[in-house]
Formats: sequence, C-alpha cells, structure tokens
Amino acid sequence: MSISTEINKKLVTEMFNVYNNAEKIMLNKVTKRIKKGVTVPGWPEIKYKDITSLKNDIEKTLNNAQKLSKTKISEAVEQAYKAGVNSANKDFGLAPKLYKDIKVPFAIQRLILEQQNLISGTHTNILRTANDAYREIIAEASKSALIGVETRKQAAQYALNRFADAGIGTFVDKAGRIWALASYVEMATRTTIAHAAIQGHIDRQKELEQDLIIISDHDNECPICQPWENRILSISGKHKTYPSLQSVINAGLFHPNCKHTLTGYVEGLTKPRQKTAAEKAKDNEGYKITQQQRYNERTIRKWKKRQQVAITDQAKMQTATKIKHWQKQQRELINKNPFLRRKYRRESIKSAR
Repeated sequence: MSISTEINKKLVTEMFNVYNNAEKIMLNKVTKRIKKGVTVPGWPEIKYKDITSLKNDIEKTLNNAQKLSKTKISEAVEQAYKAGVNSANKDFGLAPKLYKDIKVPFAIQRLILEQQNLISGTHTNILRTANDAYREIIAEASKSALIGVETRKQAAQYALNRFADAGIGTFVDKAGRIWALASYVEMATRTTIAHAAIQGHIDRQKELEQDLIIISDHDNECPICQPWENRILSISGKHKTYPSLQSVINAGLFHPNCKHTLTGYVEGLTKPRQKTAAEKAKDNEGYKITQQQRYNERTIRKWKKRQQVAITDQAKMQTATKIKHWQKQQRELINKNPFLRRKYRRESIKSAR
C-alpha cells in the first residue's frame, strides 16, 4: 500500500496561512505608515524615522512561524518517516511497529535541520525586503513632493503596487523558478514531509532485503512524472530488468509538490496497470486545467494584495473590479470541470491581526 504524501495536511496548511497572513499584516503596516501624513510637509523625514519601529513590528509578526519551524515540523517529519516504515511492513504482510520503537536515522534529522534553517533564513529576507521597499516607496513619493500632493500620493501608490506584487519575499529554487514566500514555505514543508515518508519506506525495504518498488498512479499528473507511473524500479539499481530508483529521481520524480509515492513490489503477486493513450491524453488536459486554476488563485491573491495597499480612489476601484473579474473566471472554470474543487484559502490573504 502506497504511503500518502499528504501526511499532516494541517501543518502544511498552517505554515501557508502563517506566512500568508504575515504578508498581509506587513503590507498593512507599511501602507498605514506611508499613507499617514502623506499631504503634510516634511513627510519623507517623518517616514524615515519609522524604519526601526517597522522592523520591530515585522519581527513580532514572524514569531509564530519561528515556533512552528522549531517544533511542529520536527515532529511531523519524524512521524512521516515512521509512517513510511510501517507502510513497507504492511506491503509485505508484517505487523506495524510502534512509533516509539522506530529509530529515525541521522539523514532524517539532517533533513529536519535543513528545513528549519531554510524557514528561519527567510526571516532575514523578509526584514530586508520590507525595509528596502519602505525606503523605496518614500523615495519614489518624495520625487513628486515639489509638483503637488496628489502626484506624491500617486507615486506612493505606484511604489506600493510594486511592493504588493513582489510580496514580502521570494525564493528562487534550483530550477530557477520564482516562488512567493508563503507558497515556497508551504511547498518545502509538504515536500520535506513526503520525502521523509518515502525514505522511511525505502529504508525498511532495504532491511527486509526487498529491492523492487512500484510508482503510484494519479489523475491529472504533471508531464515530468507521467512516464514513471506504474513503473517497477530497483532501489539498489542492480536489477537486470528494471531501472534504478535513483535514475528516475534524477529525471524529476518526487519533485517539489509531487504527489507520487511508491509501494513495495512482489514479482508474481503485484499486478501493475498501464494507462491507455486516451487516459494519458485526458490526464494531460486535466493537468493544464489544474494549472489554470493555480494561475487564477495567484491572480486573485495579487489583486487582493493590491487592494490592501490601495491609498487612492482610483486604485481602490480598480482592485475591486479586478478581484470580481478573476473570481468570476475561477467560478466558471470550476463549474465547467467537476473534478476541480475550489480552494478558497489559496485565493485568500488572511485578515490582519
């Protein structure tokens, strides 16, 4: 039986919400400071004096994320590893072990530390980004100070829009993809937990001297993983018939956010199923549709963040119109494709506290 890669969904959701909410809180704090006194002479000098206070506010906002990264992630990764061990036991008809009796290897402890350091490291990025953006917004608006108050306000709005679009921080992964910080933390948490579960399964099979595994099958899978669904692989890479698991991982399987997993394979007993060409074509189309849903979610969040920083009447009207438009696009996509489920939290920027 395949070990689920969706272990501890609650923690993954919580991590996303913490950073998503942190972003809104910080956008709110920056916007309030910029807006206050924008028509008053000496505004730039007053705003520059707020930088230390802003930094302190941001540090307080990040405390919840710090607590999660130090405690709950560690527990979740260890539990995932142990669940992976017991999934292998089940595949080969063995009784599950008590979690307390399963030793977590050093490699998993290192994985936990890497994840904790990654999340802690984002805090420095957040502080730097917010401070730099705040200075830039003041500088942009100050250029228009001699022309008139409305021009200064519009310049500040333009700079705030750029800040909202960029977010409180981004992360570029090894493939060169740019992630919004909340989405990156969510992905990294989900992927780390999934990899721990898979490693637990693999380690247990090695102990049992069972070399073969089979890759799971999913609907609407991405093109990278599709060639490997239902494929039999060798953990050791020494089998004469089947390719090595590592070679397939090198080809992209178990990539960030990948939902695929593995099951122990017993020759003569396990019966792999191969998809037809029509099924693969349907999955390809389904994948494109799910990617459109993700795009809609990102765009709705973009305009909600812009709404958060709106200080001019024009910006307030534009953002309200754009949000309604993209929400309508999302409803139409969901209604047209019944296999989709609307995920409102992914369209949301949580209320600031």
